[in-house]
Amino acid sequence: WAVKLAKKLGIKSVMLDHGSSHLNTGGKLTSKLGEMFEHWITWREKKYCDNFAGVGKTTLEWIEHFGIKSDVVLNNAVDIVKFEEHIKNPVRDYRREFGIPEDAILISFAGRITVEKGVKELTNAMKRVNETRNNVYCLFAGDGYLREPLESIKSENTVFLGQISTSEIAALLCQSDIFCLPSYSEGFPTCVIEACVCNSFIITTYRGDAKEIVKDKSYGIILPNANEDGLYEAIMSVLDDKEYRENATRLCYERVVNNYTWEHTANRLLSLVNGDC
Repeated sequence: WAVKLAKKLGIKSVMLDHGSSHLNTGGKLTSKLGEMFEHWITWREKKYCDNFAGVGKTTLEWIEHFGIKSDVVLNNAVDIVKFEEHIKNPVRDYRREFGIPEDAILISFAGRITVEKGVKELTNAMKRVNETRNNVYCLFAGDGYLREPLESIKSENTVFLGQISTSEIAALLCQSDIFCLPSYSEGFPTCVIEACVCNSFIITTYRGDAKEIVKDKSYGIILPNANEDGLYEAIMSVLDDKEYRENATRLCYERVVNNYTWEHTANRLLSLVNGDC
């Protein structure tokens, strides 16, 4: 309706896509129906909108699936000043709240508790980690249909926090040593940008555009797929390598500050609206 109204009023509109695959609802029939709807609604949108962009290069490749050609990237970003205010004044102390020792490794996740986020694989990987390492904890921020079944199989060192506020997420990320986002489907995850600002070491997958920040192993770990074995091995490989984690977080922080603030994204949007790109 937005692009239809814009067309009627003669106003230039921009359609920004955030994905890299069709939504997985957890059921074959509902997922297929969702895929059919997405093709139909995108066909309708193309009738009224001529300007398409993606939150990253992977998203631009994805929208070619709908017959859309674009080279315009409008990244998700972070307000550095506002987010660092959250960090300076944390609203929660998760280590004290859940009895996590200061010398323990804290891993965090933020996002929907659904199939495409790889939450089950991370939960199972954590169970294996805790079989030999009881000083590693994992806190999940977010909610979704997988939360209840995963609550019944998680290790004692894993906690599902449910839906929490931005300020609470900021507190979680800045108290975490590692941020893990093992997605099967992703656009340009804002939570990875925020984790970089909070100096959390990143473990994620090639799905989506987190790889534009985590350029290579010196910046963090990008896994080919969200499988349990890969996650377990990645987590175990960095637990005792504090120097590597600190160097990687420094590189990621610098990359975010220099490329992924809202000022950078706003300038690219203005260039698109003004016809410069």
